[in-house]
Amino acid sequence: MDTFSELRHEAHERHDVLTNSCFVCGITRAAYEDLGLQHGPTFDQHRDEVHNVWNYVYFYLYLQRKDPTEYNGVESYVSTMLREKNLGLF
Repeated sequence: MDTFSELRHEAHERHDVLTNSCFVCGITRAAYEDLGLQHGPTFDQHRDEVHNVWNYVYFYLYLQRKDPTEYNGVESYVSTMLREKNLGLF
């Protein structure tokens, strides 16, 4: 019984983190709502649309397939940051 209880607790914690924090920038729902944005996106819009994690994955794959000599400035910057394992751009 203890194992099932632990697994359920871990699953609940994972769900809570995924629901209440932005994977990309790390801001929590509470911190975002404390900003009191009147006309900005809701936290859910921020997490699911503004910082949609799949857009970052797709951009990374795009950079992997593109000839580096054809990068624009942003692509060069991001490629360099990723190559150096510097995630500060997020």
